[in-house]
Amino acid sequence: MKTNQIYSTGCLLGNTPLVELPTHQAARVLLKLEGLNVGGSIKDRIARHVIDVAEKNGTLIPNTNRVILECSGGSMAHGLLTASGGRYRCVFVVPSGYSATKIQLLKARGAEVIVADSRKGNDAHFKKAKELAGANPEWFFVDQLSNPANPEAHYLFTGPEIIEQIGDERIDYFVTGIGSGGTISGVGKRLKEHFSSIRIIGVQPEGCDVLSGVAIPHRIQGWAVGMACPSLNKEIVDEIVDVSYIDAIAQCDSVNVLHGLFLGLSSGANLSAAKKIAADVGPGKTVLTISPDGGVYYGDNYLEYRNYIKNLSY
Repeated sequence: MKTNQIYSTGCLLGNTPLVELPTHQAARVLLKLEGLNVGGSIKDRIARHVIDVAEKNGTLIPNTNRVILECSGGSMAHGLLTASGGRYRCVFVVPSGYSATKIQLLKARGAEVIVADSRKGNDAHFKKAKELAGANPEWFFVDQLSNPANPEAHYLFTGPEIIEQIGDERIDYFVTGIGSGGTISGVGKRLKEHFSSIRIIGVQPEGCDVLSGVAIPHRIQGWAVGMACPSLNKEIVDEIVDVSYIDAIAQCDSVNVLHGLFLGLSSGANLSAAKKIAADVGPGKTVLTISPDGGVYYGDNYLEYRNYIKNLSY
């Protein structure tokens, strides 16, 4: 007898697969493919939980012309558009110079996009979002960098999902980049409760110091935002690893060629760090990392790499 394989849209969040990538004389490396969430990234989890919490406490009331405001033009913006399901207006603030293609994509999905003048500072879009929130107190400002529902989503859902998937096996290292800090804080806390000896490894762009909120200009989007985010629980982090942009995009290209996985830039950075850890600790250990999204928004990065780095061989 065939089982029913017709799903509601609400079932398309979570249960993303864990895949094992081959390593040689190194620890086992597992990669969780969060780009397979319905909205295309790990941010879908946060967006759904943030809206659920806001609806439960009355901050958001469906279909009342309420407005969701966030400082994002990427994965979080698309997660909120997906989770809102047309019940709310969505307004997103992005920095000047932001990709015109990405802005058009947001508008095509029904969002309103406000561009902040980056000549006023690298954090001009954060300041603009806060200014809009202050001028429109009836709007719901998500503020993922400070919203406790961000790490809570990963503690309640992503972490337990990983533990269920891994079964009776052990995870020795959890490796992930730090942007808002939600993933490493929420998943890290849950995994530490379950695996007493696990080490939680944060990943940052070369030259940055995420634990101090210090960032230099870099090209790994969404990471090291240049401020100490309240969503980050520093006590969870056992170690920090630096990754260069070239290492990140090279890793993206490698897994695309060798395994057919078309992943985003932060995924390549995470994998680069995870493989370094795996090589250092050697066989017999398991290293878990995250692929936050797919490669669809990063075609320019892939093309730049292929055009300027010649004689690729793996």
